[in-house]
Amino acid sequence: MFVRLGSFEIKAGVLEALRSTYNTECVPLVRAARGNIDSFLLEPIAAGGAIIACTMWETEDDAARYALSFASSRAPSVCQWRSAQAAS
Repeated sequence: MFVRLGSFEIKAGVLEALRSTYNTECVPLVRAARGNIDSFLLEPIAAGGAIIACTMWETEDDAARYALSFASSRAPSVCQWRSAQAAS
């Protein structure tokens, strides 16, 4: 399994819109990609913390293939994070 994490700060008052965009536009694109296991957001309990976007893949190659794909390039910018990667 390969996990890709992207962490980013957001402006106050936009969490709900970000969550909606991510769940309605990003998640279906990512989950349709070959090798994707899951895609979700981790949200801070306290206001002002970082949002973490997490995608789980069968292999690192699957994640890389998606990152270079047309589907990835047409996704909303919230779906196109620069990531720190962790393999397990």
